[in-house]
Amino acid sequence: MKDHIKAKLAECVSFVEVQFVIDDYMAYYNNQRYQWHLAKLAPNEFYKFVITGEYPLDVPKIPAHPVIARKPEELGCQLYQKNTDS
Repeated sequence: MKDHIKAKLAECVSFVEVQFVIDDYMAYYNNQRYQWHLAKLAPNEFYKFVITGEYPLDVPKIPAHPVIARKPEELGCQLYQKNTDS
């Protein structure tokens, strides 16, 4: 976990509080924290960009559509599907 939430975690006195701090950080990371190596998008925005091909930011120079280098099966897709089908 990132250093800047260590102080928040240290103040927690129950599991529910720890879970809230971690869930809050995960929501921030996946939805608001833009990342240079993900076409300057947050992870969830980048996922939508890969799936739809529509870049969500209004910029003059839109990055090229990412090329998926591996097949879903190579990334554990089959394992995930088996676990969710049960």
